[in-house]
Amino acid sequence: DIDAVKKAAKAEFADELAGVSAAKLDVTVCDGGKALRAGKAVAELEVGKDEDDPLLIHAPKPVTLTVYTRTGKDRKVVHNSTITFATNEDLKGFVATRDIWHMKRTEGRADERLSAITSLAGAVSASQQDGTFLLLDNPADELREDVSVLKGGEKNRATGLEQQTTKALASDHTLQHKHGKLSLVNGGESVEFKVAGISDIAFEVDGLVRNSKELLLNSVKWTPKDEDVRQLCDTAVRLCRVLKNPSDYETVPESALAELDGLTDVVPVLSGFSFAPSVKLVAKSKNVTCAHTDGNGYAADQ
Repeated sequence: DIDAVKKAAKAEFADELAGVSAAKLDVTVCDGGKALRAGKAVAELEVGKDEDDPLLIHAPKPVTLTVYTRTGKDRKVVHNSTITFATNEDLKGFVATRDIWHMKRTEGRADERLSAITSLAGAVSASQQDGTFLLLDNPADELREDVSVLKGGEKNRATGLEQQTTKALASDHTLQHKHGKLSLVNGGESVEFKVAGISDIAFEVDGLVRNSKELLLNSVKWTPKDEDVRQLCDTAVRLCRVLKNPSDYETVPESALAELDGLTDVVPVLSGFSFAPSVKLVAKSKNVTCAHTDGNGYAADQ
């Protein structure tokens, strides 16, 4: 019967149908035809007897959703990513441990929460509505961030350190010898980046220094950790996308984007007061320059 055909197809194409149960397959006699019921006997059909006139087996098409997440102390920094679901059951299992919200963008005030996403069909419908987006809200991530803020007092005391180190990098002899004449972007102050037309912040950088073709990305931590190196590398990748397609982005302040004109490469620099040897090794393996106090001020490692 048709049920046996579904099970045979699932067994034959196990890799291709990973995550899709046999029960979710449809069998038809032609493209666009009505799905045959599971108990229908193949012998009763006029087709499916040979290769020239086969039965057609259809699997659910995976759905890829673009979702946004909020991070940072004030949860104002927004990242977008994609998640693919093969079946409605996959989505239900996913939202069992975290929430996906259908959100409405509102000018001048907080975005409005419309409804929770509970089905794949609902997610697709919501993602197609103008002026709205899907927000992935993971309670465990929020808790980790809250705990991190409580534990990170030492790191968070680096107020003003961003400008100090960024300005020091522009005049650092080691960096000038390697990269030539350097100048500050936005006067050495932090810059926010947004996707054009979207009010939310895509990412923020502590400070930027440039030459004729390179952009030095300064990330500042009081006591840098291994994870700070990895996060800096991720930000460098994002910044490369901005340099490649500047018209797709906006900056705060607005004038900062024009200062990046003509630049093609990003050089990541991690600045701080105290570096553990292990952190320096990780940084070196990722081609990240470390800048720290040397008794007289800030200096980059040679």
